[in-house]
Amino acid sequence: MPISKQNNVNEAQELLRRLIQGSKKDINAGIISCSMPLSHIECGILYVLNNADGLDTTITAIAEDLHVEPPTLVGAITKLEQKKLITKNRDPKDHRRMPLVITAAGKALNKEIFEPTHQSFSKAFKKIGEQKTRLFLGILREIVESRSD
Repeated sequence: MPISKQNNVNEAQELLRRLIQGSKKDINAGIISCSMPLSHIECGILYVLNNADGLDTTITAIAEDLHVEPPTLVGAITKLEQKKLITKNRDPKDHRRMPLVITAAGKALNKEIFEPTHQSFSKAFKKIGEQKTRLFLGILREIVESRSD
């Protein structure tokens, strides 16, 4: 019996919801067990900066990535600077811009926080095997790219 398009959408949404819930649980476990107490917003900032790869890392860009208003981040950024987990660098080409950069200590703490999530995905990928993992990632990449259009 053919499955309707609506059933496919509903199942995809439910599976993604469960995947996100599991990831949130893993991240919370990482936050609770990490060596330095951080808020969820501080962890989000570290995550964005750790994965920036040359992207814009101004407060405005990070706020957009985290779906919050820039003023929401100011206190968390100050705390992360005080903890020596991030630094602000003045842009040499535009002195008005102050991109944020994650420090080595920030990278280490980010790894510590997200290790439970990494382990969960590694375990799942090992269970389904390399071929299905590659297929899953390829399909997921296509879905993400098709939604970006």
